[in-house]
Amino acid sequence: MKFPDGKPFTVKDVKYSLEYFADPKKFALAALVEMMKKVEIVDDYTIKVYLQYLHVPFILYLSALLRDVPAHLANVNPKSPDFLVGTD
Repeated sequence: MKFPDGKPFTVKDVKYSLEYFADPKKFALAALVEMMKKVEIVDDYTIKVYLQYLHVPFILYLSALLRDVPAHLANVNPKSPDFLVGTD
């Protein structure tokens, strides 16, 4: 799978996306994933998400609210049209 700009979608993008959406400075709904402690890359196809406490609807929040944000655009201003690349 690739992003619309041609860059490949990788597990690094998943990790970056989760960390992006957990940052209240970057995402207005970050409080919905405040229970997330850290995200770890296990291998090229697997991530491990650590929670601070049990939160059953966590996976529902992820599936309903979050979209993948390209890690290769980490230094691009999120208000720039160049940042508007993602997957669904």
